[in-house]
Amino acid sequence: MGTLEVWVENALNVPNVETFGKSDPYVQVEFQGVSQKTDVIKGELNPVFKQRLGFELQNTALKPGDELKVYLKDWEMVGRNRLLGQTTVPLKDVIKTRNQSLTLALVDGNSRPTQCKLCITLTYNPPPSSDSSEQSGRVIGGGEEGEFQRSKKNLTKSLLSFFPVHVHDYCFCCKFLQLCPIVCNVFIYQILIKNIYRGCWRYCTC
Repeated sequence: MGTLEVWVENALNVPNVETFGKSDPYVQVEFQGVSQKTDVIKGELNPVFKQRLGFELQNTALKPGDELKVYLKDWEMVGRNRLLGQTTVPLKDVIKTRNQSLTLALVDGNSRPTQCKLCITLTYNPPPSSDSSEQSGRVIGGGEEGEFQRSKKNLTKSLLSFFPVHVHDYCFCCKFLQLCPIVCNVFIYQILIKNIYRGCWRYCTC
């Protein structure tokens, strides 16, 4: 299925927004409209969460433009929870590395820097279909394989235009129109078939 896991380690220098006592911080992470939260650490400005938050990818691999929204909030028994800091985390790097440890600098609700830092680790487990497509190699008709076939065809046309009257045979192994004995044995076999068309060791039998 594929997952994106966020290990929330700890936060440092959490702003204290309480008149009496200290903030009660927790972390909220959003990905594609789905939200996950850690437990609340009460009365602590350097909280240690050590909690894993997971998102199922539903067989859809991450895209370079995907991102996480991370919020640090103060839990309130009465009233609305208050924002302590926030940031956005691009996911393009974790697509390549599959595992990434980050220390995030948080900003407040007005995008002003704070002293607060949040330490997290991202782990990306791509869907099986994504892994198989990455390992499937070149696409037929494209990439190096397609370019090789196109070069081969173009070279054949060039040679035939240069020796139009010497076409004699057809090689069913490399699909190459062979030339007269002199040209084929010396030029085609030694240079083209042997050095370029790897795997074909037939030569002109004329």
